[in-house]
Amino acid sequence: MNFELVSIDELTDSLRQTWIDWIRADLQYMSPYFHPDFTVNMAAVREDVRIVLMYENDELAGILPIHVLEGRRAAPIGDLMSDYHGVISPKPLELDVQELLRQTALRSFYFNHLLATQESFLPYSWEHTSSPYLDLSDGFAAYEEKAKQGGKSYYKNLLRNERKMGREVGETRVVEFSDDEAVLERLLELKSEQYVRTRQLDITRVKWMTDAMRQIWKFRSDDFSGMLSALYVDEKLLGMHFGMKTKEVLHWWFPTYDPDYHRYSPGLLLLLHLARSQDLGLKYIDLGKGPEPYKKSMKTGETELLEGGVDQQPLRRWLYRNIHNTRKWVHNTPAAQSPLKVYREVRSVIRKYKTC
Repeated sequence: MNFELVSIDELTDSLRQTWIDWIRADLQYMSPYFHPDFTVNMAAVREDVRIVLMYENDELAGILPIHVLEGRRAAPIGDLMSDYHGVISPKPLELDVQELLRQTALRSFYFNHLLATQESFLPYSWEHTSSPYLDLSDGFAAYEEKAKQGGKSYYKNLLRNERKMGREVGETRVVEFSDDEAVLERLLELKSEQYVRTRQLDITRVKWMTDAMRQIWKFRSDDFSGMLSALYVDEKLLGMHFGMKTKEVLHWWFPTYDPDYHRYSPGLLLLLHLARSQDLGLKYIDLGKGPEPYKKSMKTGETELLEGGVDQQPLRRWLYRNIHNTRKWVHNTPAAQSPLKVYREVRSVIRKYKTC
């Protein structure tokens, strides 16, 4: 197999159509992240977007969109915003991943949301994870029945909150596709507060990330678009969500809500409305990987993922793997979570070796 690294300018109409044909034919590529228009939108805000083309017997056999970072380090398309990535192909491929790096002159490729079905990457992975989703392919009623069985009390409480908000606050109104700049600004404001509160990376302060959100928000093609949704009660904005949608799949990406109304779960009520909506014609809503309790309670399916990396320098890969294991140990060990010293040491190690 031969590998060729090309610029986004090489994405011809013919190649784009082949790409679309492949993802439409295989359910594992249902996420909007695998759509070529996601790559096109990332290229509109970043100059480091490239595509690895894979040839078998001189025939195109696979496509891997990436970012080529400083030092010839490859990152999945979407970089820190990526919730899904992997090689797009019409059939399972047996890849020599080290040879991929050599032929494209890349030093490394680290991944954390790579499809577990791509077995060529298994030797380079250090953790299996999963991304939950709502399966609406048999209609909302069928989903609801499964949801009640899987998280019965949680789902019942959500329906109770919906009725309670109707009585105590007012009737809800949902805008599924909002063009209101004020809604997006409010969403970014509330997400920033959330990230600071939970000590996560505040993406609202990373310019290329907010540029990407705005770019995708305004983008429309036949089967890919950004989707900003809002839930109002008496014209008061209570719940917001920004995500990406193909014809049948919504990726639940950046949800938030007015904290003064948290007891009604307005963000989840917005999710519930979008799942019920017949106008949207959704068959799946992907919730994205994460520890939030609602994801476990509301899911009716999940996609298996891999985290790991391939690197031409084994020592650097060893360091990254140990950084990963240290962070996981700190997260899973109550005695290690409280000391600020441990947190700072891990953070300093990550920053030090991220530029290796």
